[in-house]
Amino acid sequence: MIYLFITHQFMMGGVEKVFLNIASQLNDRKIYLLPTCQNYNQDLLAQIPSNVSLIENNRFRIDGIASLGNLFLLARQVNKKFADISEDLCCVNFSDTFSTFLLSLLINAGRHICWCHSNPRMVYKETRFYSFYKKLFCRFDAIVCLCETQKKEFCRLFGNEHGPRIRICYNMTDLESIDKLKQETVTYQKEYIVMIARFDTRSKDFYTLIDAYSNLDDDLKDRYTLVLVGDGPDLLEIQRYAGHLGEQNNIHFAGLQSNPYKWMSKAAVFVLSSKWEGFSLVITEALACGCAVISSDCICGPKDILCNGKYGLLFEVGNEKELKECLEKMLTDDELRHKFQQNARKRVEQINKQSLKALKSIIH
Repeated sequence: MIYLFITHQFMMGGVEKVFLNIASQLNDRKIYLLPTCQNYNQDLLAQIPSNVSLIENNRFRIDGIASLGNLFLLARQVNKKFADISEDLCCVNFSDTFSTFLLSLLINAGRHICWCHSNPRMVYKETRFYSFYKKLFCRFDAIVCLCETQKKEFCRLFGNEHGPRIRICYNMTDLESIDKLKQETVTYQKEYIVMIARFDTRSKDFYTLIDAYSNLDDDLKDRYTLVLVGDGPDLLEIQRYAGHLGEQNNIHFAGLQSNPYKWMSKAAVFVLSSKWEGFSLVITEALACGCAVISSDCICGPKDILCNGKYGLLFEVGNEKELKECLEKMLTDDELRHKFQQNARKRVEQINKQSLKALKSIIH
């Protein structure tokens, strides 16, 4: 069977990383990649395996519901390309956007799969297209969720009748690539706590982390800087907030980094403070770097990855006091921190093994 993966774009992001990991594991399969938008990251394109052929949409602009007509035209073009092999084609919706969701169902294919990357409530329920999603999900032959928590949330929103078609496939982590990149030097001199995320307060809770850090004892803050890595629409607002608390000397904004792994591998602690996630690939990447991890217990992902606290500490979403206690515990209890660091890699290897087995049962 030939596989057509449809994405919204192909820029720097978790979805793109997951696709590259999947494609590299399926090097005996013929795969086509169709980003509906004309947004490409050339560095990522260079990483696409040889078994993947890129289909560029240079003709039809897909930009929201106003582009519905162009969506049908693009579907007609794709159907024409694969007309002779449509029965042997599997179309995979690989983005959490309504345009890719609809386009994948407009493609004539022998099999349709929907890969859910985010929190189903935020991506499907809390949108104007919820009623459409509810009607159309039954047309997919398989639905891929990234963890059990996400599957439960999906069934809660769309009904348990979808359960038999849902497959669980954790996001895989490219350990070989991470092992090389984490060796690069970080010029930052102080010991630090790190969070790496997009500066978008809709899903990421930087305020709770900054508040928890600012309430640590001065001796801990003198020893450990809080380093925030990334960029996004709310960066300036978060920088102003840190300045308002008088923490501008203790919080370092490192900007967008092409290699976040070198920051992870040298950190005393990795923190993810999120309101919601789909899986949280960044946690598995931090574990791959040997980090001790603290994460908010948000839906979906962190609890599944960290096995309810076996491989890292969890705190209630938005609970500044709990996060402060987790930071104090991790930074002052060397034995606890080293235990998490030593077991981190083991957990990622477990996840990768489970993921590969699940992937081969989905893509067959």
